[in-house]
Amino acid sequence: MCGLAGFFSNLGPEQTRRSLGHMLQVQGHRGPDSTGLWCGSDCGIDVGLGLSRLKILDISDLANQPMVSENGRYILVYNGEIYNYIELREELAASGVVFRTQGDTEILMQALMLWGPSALSRLNGMWAFLLLDRVTGEIMLSRDRFGVKPLYTYTDESKLLVSSEIKAILEVANRRFQVQTSVADAYLHQGLLCAGTATFFMGVEEFPAGHWARFRVEDLGKKKLEPKRYWTISISYRNDLSESELIEATRETFIDSVKLRLRSDVPVGVLLSGGIDSSAIAATVHHLDPSRDDIKLISAVGANGHNDEQPFIDIMASHLKRRVEKLVLDYPSSNALDLLSEA
Repeated sequence: MCGLAGFFSNLGPEQTRRSLGHMLQVQGHRGPDSTGLWCGSDCGIDVGLGLSRLKILDISDLANQPMVSENGRYILVYNGEIYNYIELREELAASGVVFRTQGDTEILMQALMLWGPSALSRLNGMWAFLLLDRVTGEIMLSRDRFGVKPLYTYTDESKLLVSSEIKAILEVANRRFQVQTSVADAYLHQGLLCAGTATFFMGVEEFPAGHWARFRVEDLGKKKLEPKRYWTISISYRNDLSESELIEATRETFIDSVKLRLRSDVPVGVLLSGGIDSSAIAATVHHLDPSRDDIKLISAVGANGHNDEQPFIDIMASHLKRRVEKLVLDYPSSNALDLLSEA
C-alpha cells in the first residue's frame, strides 16, 4: 500500500509544504520505500501533492511519485495497483504513447490523459488517485469499484485536504472535530462501518467507491466535491447455463483473477489463515505454477496453538507441499492498545 496526500489552500506556499510533509509523515508506515512531494500554485491557490510509496511494480526511482507528465501538465499521486497494466500498455502504445517506466503508475496517467474519465471502465484493479491538470486548473479524484483503497477528504473555506488515512487530515486541519453521532451509533449498536460517506469525524468524508469527481482549484471554499458514479454492480444474470457450466465459469474467473495479481517486481506472499478464501488462493497459486518457489505462505498464529487455525493451516501447507512461515503473536493482551496506536 501507499499513502497519498493532497493539500490545497490559500495559506501560503510554506504552510502548504509543511502541512503536506506532516500528512505524509503520519502515513509513513504505508510507504517506507520513498517519499515525494510536489508543490506549486494554480489560480492563486497553493497546491501540494505527495506520496509515501511501497514499491511493487517497477521499483526504480523513475516510477516514484508524484509522477509528472513529460510536458509538465499533469501531476499524479496514486495508491493501488492496476492488474491489467500490461494489456493497457499495449493498447496505449498502439495509439502512439511512449513510456519512460515499466510500472502501472505511468499507465494510469497516460490512460487518463488519453481517455479521460472513460479510462476508469478499462481498469482492472484497486486504486485511489488524485490527478492535477495544470492547464485547466482541475483536479480529478477516483476510487476503485469496491473501495479497496481508502480515500478521505475535508473541505472548508480555506482548504481542501485529501489523504489515504483520516489521521493525516486530523494532523493538519487546525481544528477539533465533533463526533458524527450517527456513525458512532451505527458502529456501537450494529457493528456497521464504512456504510456511507460520513466518518466518525464530522466534516471528514470518505470518498465513495465506484465514483470519480472533478474539481476546479479556483472553486476552493466556494463549491464542494460532487462525486459521480462510474460503475455499479450488474444484477443481470444468465439462466441458460447448467450448474456445471456456472461452476466452471466461476473457476476460470477466479483463476484469472489470481493470475493477474501475481504480477510483481518484488517477492509475493499469500496470507494463509486456513479458511476457505485464503486456502483457495494458495491452491490456485500452486495450480498456476507448482514449480514456483519464490512465493511464501505466511500465517499469524497464537503462542500456544490451541485457539487459532493452525491445524487447518498445516493441512493446507501439507497438501500443497509448501512450507509456511508462521508469525507468532505472543504479546500480552495488556499491550494490545499500545500496539494499535503504533499501527
